[in-house]
Amino acid sequence: MKFQYGTYNNYKARLIVYADICKKMLSDIGIETAKNIDFEIEMQENLWGLTTLCGNDAYVISINYILLDFSYMNEFVKKDKRKCPGLLNTIIHELLHTCKNSMDHGTEWTKNVKKVYEKYGIEIHETDSNKRKGIPNDFYIDYLPYALKCKKCGALFGYYNENEIPNIKKNYCGACAGKLIRIK
Repeated sequence: MKFQYGTYNNYKARLIVYADICKKMLSDIGIETAKNIDFEIEMQENLWGLTTLCGNDAYVISINYILLDFSYMNEFVKKDKRKCPGLLNTIIHELLHTCKNSMDHGTEWTKNVKKVYEKYGIEIHETDSNKRKGIPNDFYIDYLPYALKCKKCGALFGYYNENEIPNIKKNYCGACAGKLIRIK
């Protein structure tokens, strides 16, 4: 995998800087995250973030590399934390899973999400779309080497590997069931 803005280690170093910002934001409002957290770069385009419990209060948080690319290109984090919804809300979402009794999207996790919103105005959701992450569809399509488009509703679908592209004769748009065409 070739990264657009440096090496895997560059990406991980940036991720750790942003994660430290997010941990401090949570600490400042009384939310205690786990102490033993390792961060990784997620390579799957369809997964924004993932928290894995690896043992006794030890976690691995994976964050999608596209969120790091997008924040880097637009320098959102330097200007205003709330204008980088994808990167910061994903890191905070995953950090909240390391809090006591919060591995699921249950009562404790939801209570902490509310605290974050009340203090910082950052919306955290259980699942998110490109749009809510602040990533327009055309960015995804321009960034990835393979793309499909729905003839009916215009939805765009980007793929990094050619073998991930669904058979367009057998598959239809998930939004409207329209016919898919390959655009690149």
